[in-house]
Amino acid sequence: NGACLYISGVPGTGKTATVYDVLRHIKQGDHQPPFTFVEINGMRLHDPHDAYTLLWRGLSGETLAPAHAAHCLDKRFSRPHPASSHLPCVVLVDELDLLVTRKQN
Repeated sequence: NGACLYISGVPGTGKTATVYDVLRHIKQGDHQPPFTFVEINGMRLHDPHDAYTLLWRGLSGETLAPAHAAHCLDKRFSRPHPASSHLPCVVLVDELDLLVTRKQN
């Protein structure tokens, strides 16, 4: 039951601030289920593959090498799990365009 929302616009228009404001309102709601929030900023990564490590760390608290983290993420998100086994997650990937490189495999 996943969904993705892509927000784009010119720099400085408040895209990231808007996401944070929406998350703040969700957290303040009376009947909102708990969720995990993970932020990945493309400007802070040395290599695009490090995004796997950051996402896995945000979900599990465990730091793994990028390839191992990618494998664990694949297992977590591609196989059905009981509804109670994982909290829903909201992942903010800021500066997404910096994660795409010409040498990417």
